[in-house]
Amino acid sequence: MKKSIITVIAALLVLALVFAGCSNKADTPSDSQPIPVGDIIAIANSADGVPGVSTSAAPSIDAVEGMDGWALSLLADPTTGMDFYIFEVKAGAVDYPVHDGGDGVWITYITKGSGDVILADADGNETGTQHYKAGDYIIFQPHVFHGWKPSNEDTIMIFTIMQ
Repeated sequence: MKKSIITVIAALLVLALVFAGCSNKADTPSDSQPIPVGDIIAIANSADGVPGVSTSAAPSIDAVEGMDGWALSLLADPTTGMDFYIFEVKAGAVDYPVHDGGDGVWITYITKGSGDVILADADGNETGTQHYKAGDYIIFQPHVFHGWKPSNEDTIMIFTIMQ
């Protein structure tokens, strides 16, 4: 399990470094650049042990229905069972409602911006908040009820889940 968590954190760091090059601290919400969408580059060994490469289009960043200011790209990898989520949250976006995180462990890396995690009990009653900022990791254990309160700056969050 520890090796899996280290692998996930390493993957998040690589993604964060890629996205760090996409943002400019001088950007304002009105002129910030969207997250670039490139390719999925999959590298795997063939039956005889020789690495091979395949590429396909990466998922687009699409608005989250009913959630003004939130956009999502989701890459689900059936080979590993890991999912990667990239949320782009615009300044002043609506709060993401309190929800149960489910059975898996969620690891989040904040690449840009800030905000607050809303902590809640199983009935959805707020029990506290935790501020986050660019560079922070947030790890949710299974079945933690929480929501998201965006700040007044654009924010980018990368999530993965370990089932």
